[in-house]
Amino acid sequence: MKIGSAKKQVLQSIAGAFPCNALLHKWGMVSSAACALCGAQAETQSHIQCLCPALKDARIRAHHNLAHRLWKGISDASKKFHICVEQTVDGLRGLPQPEDQIKEWQQALDELTDVQLEVQEEDTEGIIQRKRPDAWAVSWGGRCLLIMEFTRPNDRGELSLHETDALKTARYTPLRDLLASLLPKWEVSILTFSLGIRGSYTPDRWTAQLNRLGLAGARVEKLMEGMVSQALTELTAIYSTRYAAIQHKKAQDE
Repeated sequence: MKIGSAKKQVLQSIAGAFPCNALLHKWGMVSSAACALCGAQAETQSHIQCLCPALKDARIRAHHNLAHRLWKGISDASKKFHICVEQTVDGLRGLPQPEDQIKEWQQALDELTDVQLEVQEEDTEGIIQRKRPDAWAVSWGGRCLLIMEFTRPNDRGELSLHETDALKTARYTPLRDLLASLLPKWEVSILTFSLGIRGSYTPDRWTAQLNRLGLAGARVEKLMEGMVSQALTELTAIYSTRYAAIQHKKAQDE
């Protein structure tokens, strides 16, 4: 990265030293550790990047940008799987199917509703929402259906990415089991992809899952280089959104 504010923010974030109010208050540089946007008791780096309700739209945008890059990278490189994003039952029903599998596939989907494709998740404001998987991967020849979920968590500790993967897997396990019962001749599995706000990831897990989707060697390395770079771009974009929101709030208060 070129020398500038974005690079400084990335280095500060990696070091856990971004000058958020909680840290500045600890250093005696501001009178309060509270978030200037939402009033939360402590504005930490994690609060800015993962929790602040005032920055929710920016976080959703960051998630979508990263997920889109991942699904497109897999779709462009994989010859084994058809990748479809955020599909409803009707969307899955409308996928192009081999003639010898149309009856099996359609009969299985006739037993599903959109509600069954969804899980309950709590957002940053404590509101329970229903959410479908981020993407699906279908291999007609291999009779394999993969439920795929991308998450951009706070990578505060060594176990945080593993905990996120475990939580997502648990949430989608009932859906996996239901689909496996409806498609007894198919393999139905869950693939979770967690990429931390500072670009950290679990190399062995990502490599194994991308291998499973038909990517290997240089293709995996290229995709992950792009994902990490995008993660750091989104990190600084959220900081920029925060700064603009604070300036706007100050102007309104004057």
